[in-house]
Amino acid sequence: MRKLIRYYILQGLLLVVYMIGITTVSATSRYTGYQPEESKELLDTVRQLRKRS
Repeated sequence: MRKLIRYYILQGLLLVVYMIGITTVSATSRYTGYQPEESKELLDTVRQLRKRS
């Protein structure tokens, strides 16, 4: 039971880190015009993860 709770906490932290990374990438792309392709893929994976939970 404790391992499961720890696993979910870790998943939540990873999701938060991904969201912070995506928002910073989108903010920098707004100012510099730099459009990385990975951020779109990351957004899609995050959306899919959210749908599962």
